[in-house]
Amino acid sequence: PRPAPSGADMLRGLTRPLRVLVAEDSEMNAEIMRRALALAPTQVDFVADGQDALARLQDTGYDAALLDIRMPRMSGLEVLERFEALRRDDDRPRPIFVACTAHVMASQREVYAAAGFDLQVAKPYRLLDIAAALVDVCARLEGPGGR
Repeated sequence: PRPAPSGADMLRGLTRPLRVLVAEDSEMNAEIMRRALALAPTQVDFVADGQDALARLQDTGYDAALLDIRMPRMSGLEVLERFEALRRDDDRPRPIFVACTAHVMASQREVYAAAGFDLQVAKPYRLLDIAAALVDVCARLEGPGGR
């Protein structure tokens, strides 16, 4: 049997280039994400707090937004809630929202899904988890109703 692909292989093999926003207040976690996403055909913008994330989401068309759930000035949950309220009259495609959090119990995952997050990535970050999320983003964008 063939070995499973590594996270690096998965990132290099993404089926399309992605425009990604990463909102992460921890410099260490942002660096891990930066190194992982450098392996993929991505254009990435980084911000360190929720208010900056919301501003970027309003101005730029992203394929995916990876939001730290606990950030200064505005949490990832608040960013998503405000984004949805502001985009009611916006006909641009909605990014795939990924909750990035250390709180991954089933009940917490249900809260993120109910809030509108499409995917979740657990902390501490692992290359394989980041890669799997971006493969899923590509599949969602290319699937029925995708873009």
